[in-house]
Amino acid sequence: MNRPTQSAHPDRVISRAANTPRRFPRRRPAGRADETDSDRAGGKARNRLKTTVNGHKIGWAPAQACREPSPPGQHGVARLNRRDLDRRLRRRPKTKRSVDTTGMSTGTSANGILHVLLVEDDRDNAHLIEEMLTAEASAEDAIVRFELETRSRLSEGVKRVSQGGVEAILLDLTLPDSQGLRSLSAMREQAPHVPIVVLTGAADKKLGVQALGAGAQDYLVKGRTDSGLLVRSLRYAIDRMRLERILEQYVLIDELSGVYNRRAFFKAAEQQLRLLRRFRKQALLVLVDIDGLKQINDTFGHAAGDVAIIDAVGLLRKTFRESDIIGRMAGDDFAVLAFEVGQDDLTTIPRRLTKSLAAYNKTPDRRARLAFSLGFAVIKPDSGSSLDHLLKEAEEDIDLKKHGRPRVSGKPPLKLELS
Repeated sequence: MNRPTQSAHPDRVISRAANTPRRFPRRRPAGRADETDSDRAGGKARNRLKTTVNGHKIGWAPAQACREPSPPGQHGVARLNRRDLDRRLRRRPKTKRSVDTTGMSTGTSANGILHVLLVEDDRDNAHLIEEMLTAEASAEDAIVRFELETRSRLSEGVKRVSQGGVEAILLDLTLPDSQGLRSLSAMREQAPHVPIVVLTGAADKKLGVQALGAGAQDYLVKGRTDSGLLVRSLRYAIDRMRLERILEQYVLIDELSGVYNRRAFFKAAEQQLRLLRRFRKQALLVLVDIDGLKQINDTFGHAAGDVAIIDAVGLLRKTFRESDIIGRMAGDDFAVLAFEVGQDDLTTIPRRLTKSLAAYNKTPDRRARLAFSLGFAVIKPDSGSSLDHLLKEAEEDIDLKKHGRPRVSGKPPLKLELS
């Protein structure tokens, strides 16, 4: 017979069977605050504790190895020992840190990694930036994966950027071989389409603002930047540069031919001329005039004239290298800036273009034949001629050939008419 049983406290009555043993709730062992009931039910041993930095999990560590004594009243809460954390972070490889994050609106590499170049001579600052990116990578809501390379001098950074594959640059403005905005200017000349975030000291905020006006996407103050701000700055810099490139397609690209318009050609060519003169390289400016385009429009219609322009650009792309700059100067005039050319290229380029043009005109059912007039201007390393002057020189070459006037004595045969 079941009956109420008197407890040790006279005012508390426990109803249970007389012969049923008393049961007490299981007490959770101290120091295992991260263990769940489901883990215990499955028999999983939880002798390791999650370690975090600024609330972000960065891995697991043995509970006793990283535990500091808990304050009174906080039993079972493990705190990460700072000395052990520093030791674990220093064990990570120093080269090419990979930082995890997911999905981003910017154009990433095929494997989802954004390649960032850090140009910084202070090893402590470089190590701190690596740690911040590493800590940010472990966040559950991380949305970017970075691969970081470090160079200590501007010359080394410029050389690395010239090799390609860099999608963002963190640039210190106080380097051993360059100071201030000169570093930014040199890097932008080498990589005009790579976003740059500059690093300044606490006393150089004015320099950071000036860097924005000189083409930097953002600036960060050393000692006042955390991992979240660093990643956000890099992401937004890449996003802004990508949008700028899209706008350039609408503003600077000729809609019909798909090459630079006159304004864009001048901007790109002048920038490359400065680089060529700095590195003592020779270049060649070629002016191409499509002969008889007006007759094609009058005879076959403007649609046929548009086709002739598009096909002419295709022949130019086939003749010149991908790195050369092609621009449409006017309705039937194109200009090409060819890099690192020698004396032999003065005959090789016309020969290649002649061959391509002859094959084009022999194509069956071709309604209109293409004919080019070419003018050349050699750009020597010690030449200080402006781009306008070089274009006029190339125009004179075409006029000399068309009007049958003799060449200037001592001038190489830079005139050619193809039909």
